[in-house]
Amino acid sequence: MADVTLLVLVSLNRFGIAGGQFHQIVLPWACSRRAAARHFGVSESFAVKLLQRASKLKTLRPARQGRPAGSRLDTHGAFLVAQVEARPDITMPEPAARLVTATGVGAAPAVLSRFLCRRGFTYKKR
Repeated sequence: MADVTLLVLVSLNRFGIAGGQFHQIVLPWACSRRAAARHFGVSESFAVKLLQRASKLKTLRPARQGRPAGSRLDTHGAFLVAQVEARPDITMPEPAARLVTATGVGAAPAVLSRFLCRRGFTYKKR
């Protein structure tokens, strides 16, 4: 009966009613995953895969997509900030070269510029 209940949730989600929350709806009959898929108008493979995922992860929410948050420069942030604070008018190729020699981590000047801008360092003309 749990399989049928989960498919009702998916069917309601398709119409924007459930909002990603679990609501228990009990149907008056018991049926297979494939029969429930036919009843709710979704493909059989979708129903089977969704219920496998739900039984394994205990949620119907989709997995997070994309690369993990953060940057490989996060661990060297103090070094880069010190370089810019020592010389506020430094050009980006200079800290890029110093980063390679000091840590072995290479980064393009544009990447360093975006990294420092996110931390509040912007170039100001005098």
